[in-house]
Amino acid sequence: MTRLVRLAFARRVAVPLHPSSTSPPFSLASIPLVSLIRRCHHHSRPIRRRRSPQDIPVIAGPPVAFLAPLPCHTVPKNNFSKPTNVSEVRYTATPLCSILVVGRRIDGQITPNICTDDWNAYDALALGVDGSDWLISSPNSSFVCEYRNTSQELRARKDGRLGPTDPFQWPTLFQPSMPWVALYPRRSYFEADPIMSFCWWTPADTDVVWKDATTHTTGLLDDAGFSRMQALMTTARTRETNFCSTSAGENNRSWLRRAIRRLQDVLDRFRRFPSSLRSIILDVADFQRGVMDIWAFTEWWLRVKNGFYSRDWTKVEGLKKEDGIVRASPMYMGCFSTEPFDAEDLYAAGIPVWIPRSRTQWSDSSNSISLVNVDRPRVVIEDYHENGVDMRYPVLHTGPPSLLRIVAARFGYGHSHEDPESFKIHGISTNDLGPGLQDLLKRGASSVRFLNSEAGPSTGPSRPKPSKSKRSTPYTRPSTGPKKEQRDKWAELTHEFWPAGFNAWRVALKEVDKSPSRVRNVAMNGGYFFPEPALFCGVTDFSRLARYVENWLAIREPWINYVRTSPPELPPKGQNWRDFLNGAIWDCTPDNNGSGSERDKARMLRFLQPVLLAARANRQAPSIIVRGTAITREQMQKPEPVLMRRLLWDLFNLSFAAEFVAVDQLVKPTLWTHETAAARRGVLALALPSHFGACPDTWPSSELCSFGGTPDNVPAVVNAIRDIVRAWPGSPDSLNVYVKDSHLPIGGLTDRGRSHLFRLRIVLTKIYAQAFFDQFGRPPVLPHCFPEAVDGSMEG
Repeated sequence: MTRLVRLAFARRVAVPLHPSSTSPPFSLASIPLVSLIRRCHHHSRPIRRRRSPQDIPVIAGPPVAFLAPLPCHTVPKNNFSKPTNVSEVRYTATPLCSILVVGRRIDGQITPNICTDDWNAYDALALGVDGSDWLISSPNSSFVCEYRNTSQELRARKDGRLGPTDPFQWPTLFQPSMPWVALYPRRSYFEADPIMSFCWWTPADTDVVWKDATTHTTGLLDDAGFSRMQALMTTARTRETNFCSTSAGENNRSWLRRAIRRLQDVLDRFRRFPSSLRSIILDVADFQRGVMDIWAFTEWWLRVKNGFYSRDWTKVEGLKKEDGIVRASPMYMGCFSTEPFDAEDLYAAGIPVWIPRSRTQWSDSSNSISLVNVDRPRVVIEDYHENGVDMRYPVLHTGPPSLLRIVAARFGYGHSHEDPESFKIHGISTNDLGPGLQDLLKRGASSVRFLNSEAGPSTGPSRPKPSKSKRSTPYTRPSTGPKKEQRDKWAELTHEFWPAGFNAWRVALKEVDKSPSRVRNVAMNGGYFFPEPALFCGVTDFSRLARYVENWLAIREPWINYVRTSPPELPPKGQNWRDFLNGAIWDCTPDNNGSGSERDKARMLRFLQPVLLAARANRQAPSIIVRGTAITREQMQKPEPVLMRRLLWDLFNLSFAAEFVAVDQLVKPTLWTHETAAARRGVLALALPSHFGACPDTWPSSELCSFGGTPDNVPAVVNAIRDIVRAWPGSPDSLNVYVKDSHLPIGGLTDRGRSHLFRLRIVLTKIYAQAFFDQFGRPPVLPHCFPEAVDGSMEG
């Protein structure tokens, strides 16, 4: 690059429009900050920052503290205003007017890293900082929504809607089994629509025709209110007609017809059954959610589905691609995703998507446009009161974002389009629901709130009611067969390929507090940097085991080098690795749009793209070198147990080193900035030399300890691990003990030195096992005994 792009951050900024420009380097000229034109050396078209939509308000709370993840320049501005009407607690915010330049450091300077030619789901059209350690990025939306991932109540508030946890009011976590939830209509887009705007109308006392004009005890919606609901019903029926004219499956058409009939029955109730204002508000909100769900369901099938599965934005009507970025449709609510493959599909289909992640998961090579405020939900959070009496609605569900929360919200309080059987269809136990929903389900058909799934006018002869087990649904029914017993990942596996474990790690894993509330890293997807060793032990077919070994050895060395230099932001899951090891991805293409499993294989192929060229070459080689030993094709075709134990031992140690570094990056992000990362790597290299040095080229000549050291350097390795862990938050005082004369081999230590070594090792194993679970929510992959010594005697 011949000239760096220079930026001056003030109210007005001027920059050279082209590398060859002779304009002054800095000038407070006439270009407003919000329209600052920025370029990179790859890209000749201007990229202009767009303001965040004004419709994204915030819940009560302090202003967001902005801590830049990488060197950046911001002009933070967050003005909160509270209205005097305390019956509806609402807060509004002014979007942050700022410019973020995130880039690589070249010769001590920051160069913009904005190349939209290779824009993908991990890049940030908008980037927000939520708390001290978390980033939320969106590749296609110019604003960032708060990720409400904690366990919260799903309960109707004063307006009948379900508060800040309502998936109809605020983006939730993407669920592949119900993809249309991401397409719920966004209020700001439809506020001017003469019909769809009724989805957010809340009836007041004046909208009810009361039987007793004095007491206002019970009544019916007036003509204007009923007309609003009737207009929404007409919209739902029109969508049904359009949907049924397509080639959608009979199950989907049948489900939609029954959902429309249930909504029609709810609409008729507004004219037939007088209710209190409290009940009318609740029933209207249930009805509105039903209409919105049907709207999103048909939108998915009519407009979005083909573009989503083909990852082709041109197949989604109305989408725009500006400056190389597929812009999100403003109609849709959008969703969060912690799965890289889902995020790619959502971005390609123009669905607003936000990716929560830790600071250390932000790569220097990631493209970015602007830093914005994290928007908070603008919703009614006050409970229903009458005459000063708290008459709050019952709780439907308590828990984090999940499929259960979505199903509970769709069902609501029984006057929506959703069938009560949907809970059974999804395998949801009533014990997982809130007391209000449990009560409704227990009352069952005896309650007037429950509608017959076949209710509605019939033009033909009466037919027997279909069996519940055969009722059609618009989603995949879970298997009803016996579930395969899952192995306990916290315990050692008993298998001839499995190396012996260390006693210190066994004890540490038993003492881990596995409470879900301890898991802090909301952005992790439970993936693995390397294939989980247990994958090789669950194969009973020898031909498949041979494929596993061949494919792993083909990619082993290039993948090791790739993980060390560019670790994946969200590593592949176990099933992704299984697809690769089984050889399923070699014959597919990156844009495979077949079945769900075929798409997953294509996604894994794209994930491994940086190392596939070297891996394909290794697949053709007569032998592959692993730690200085040539493993021939014949050995791969019939792997002996001793070879498998060594390969799994190698996997254990590679995985442990990568995961240890990942935990350190998550718990101490301040030590992994541009200024401090090199020094931190130097500290870690003392403890994990094989991870930061050359690819291991020999098998060990002696037994290794629980952290990978040999008898000659065990004291030095344990001391190095201690120095690293002492910097972690909440490290105990017991780490003040250290091993003197750590340069000596273990045999050269005094009795006191050996005692300190033993105590440190026990403390460090327990700290690491708990710290890993707190970040990843699963057991860590840990070092094992080298197969030539199976008793683990060195660990006592």
